[in-house]
Amino acid sequence: ASGAGSRSGSARRLRGGGGFGGWLPACERLRASAAAVDADVDAEAAVNREVGCLVLQRLEAGRSALLDLRSTLNVMSAAETAYADAMAVAAAAVRGGGARCA
Repeated sequence: ASGAGSRSGSARRLRGGGGFGGWLPACERLRASAAAVDADVDAEAAVNREVGCLVLQRLEAGRSALLDLRSTLNVMSAAETAYADAMAVAAAAVRGGGARCA
């Protein structure tokens, strides 16, 4: 019986005494605490959105650079193929005594 009485006494002390008057300040503290947590969550979400946008911009820039590189490598590959074909024709002409450049 004494354990139950001490627990209810502790609860009474935590809520600011007897009656409902002690609960009102506790509720206000909880509301203020919840509002502060909400504000922190909103601020963190805003930072995360900003970081996400920056990461997306970097990824898009990287993709664009890779597409440009692919295009450049395709042009270089085509040029290398044309050069190899021209050298093969020139070698065949020299070996066969074909047409000469004027």
